[in-house]
Amino acid sequence: MEAQDEQGLSLKAYPNPASQYINLEFNGLIDDNAVIQIFDALGRLIMQHKVGVVNGTPIEIELGDNVKDGMYYIRVKNNDQIKAIPIVVTKADYRQFKR
Repeated sequence: MEAQDEQGLSLKAYPNPASQYINLEFNGLIDDNAVIQIFDALGRLIMQHKVGVVNGTPIEIELGDNVKDGMYYIRVKNNDQIKAIPIVVTKADYRQFKR
């Protein structure tokens, strides 16, 4: 999933759906004080990290035990910009259902 605005800033999240981690990749943004927030579908803040963002370099975020199966929104904030992207989390191991 990728979100891009008219200023050429983009945020890519993969894999999507995610299970244990999500990679975030930023283009058009370099910031030593970016804040990554993960919200559930009801708008509750689930996780928050301060990171240094380098253009084109992926950041791996581990999805802890408090991130259950469901729909989430990742929001990245820096000085004056906010980018958001939806993700799906599926932590169940579906291999157990194979015959």
